[in-house]
Formats: sequence, structure tokens, C-alpha cells
Amino acid sequence: MGRNDIEVTSLSVSSGTDQTVVLHTVSQEDVLVYLQSGQLGPKQDRVGELVGTLCDHFTRVRKVHLPVRVCSTGLQVHMSGKPKSITVETRPGQNTADFKKSRGGFTLLLSQ
Repeated sequence: MGRNDIEVTSLSVSSGTDQTVVLHTVSQEDVLVYLQSGQLGPKQDRVGELVGTLCDHFTRVRKVHLPVRVCSTGLQVHMSGKPKSITVETRPGQNTADFKKSRGGFTLLLSQ
């Protein structure tokens, strides 16, 4: 692996409609991803597609199982080696998705 590559060890996904994913890494510099819906219909889900693609890659190419955790009460990430919580909040008038720093981590702000 190159100097700037990340080594993913597991995934966490939110159980809600917010389509948020955490790629957990060996270095504890986790990657937080929010998959915006864009042109998707209300029932379409990109998280399942991403999880399926990554699990397939790990199974076929790396010959290992990729652990996936589904979280119903918020996601946990490590940033600079420190644990942080990610919560989701909907707000009227919130036009675009945005992350706001909170006491224990970050809050993903979404429109209602």
C-alpha cells in the first residue's frame, strides 16, 4: 500500500434514511461518508449498494470478510485516534446537508 492509502478494517452504517457510512481504518483515521440522494427516488438506497460492492471486493480480492455494523443510535468514528459520535438532526429550512461540531463529535444536519 502507498503512503497515502487507507486500510479499511470494517464499516458502520446508520439504520436510518440518512445514508451515512463510516469506513473504519487501521490508523484510527476513520472516513465518514454521507451519500446524498441527488436524483434518487424516496425509497432508493445507496448504502446497500456501497456495502455490497465493498464486501464483494474484500471477499474476491483480499480474501477476507469485511465486518459491517448497523447502528440505530448514532455512528462512532475515530479521528486523530480519538472516539467521536455522529448524530443526525433534521432542521426546517436546512437546504443542504452539513456537518456541525458538537460536544462529543459531529451532527449531520439534514432538511426535513
